[in-house]
Amino acid sequence: MVPRTHDLERLAHLLGTRVPEVSTDMQRLVVLSPWAEVTRYPQLDSDAGVSDEDVRQAIADLEKLSEKASTLAARLTSGGGMS
Repeated sequence: MVPRTHDLERLAHLLGTRVPEVSTDMQRLVVLSPWAEVTRYPQLDSDAGVSDEDVRQAIADLEKLSEKASTLAARLTSGGGMS
């Protein structure tokens, strides 16, 4: 069962135990956890402490993670495994 959470640190840990290739990439996104919670639940404190530079860096990191995930998915669907 997949837990429901917006805690990116927890998700990074869970994913990293199953797909170690993306663990470092996921850890870079942990800075966005407060922002993910505040944008989802606006009744929380609106000062998420995430700067414009944090967001720009996260977008770049997400693009790299997306490329890596696509490569891993292609390898899995072709029967190559996740080595």
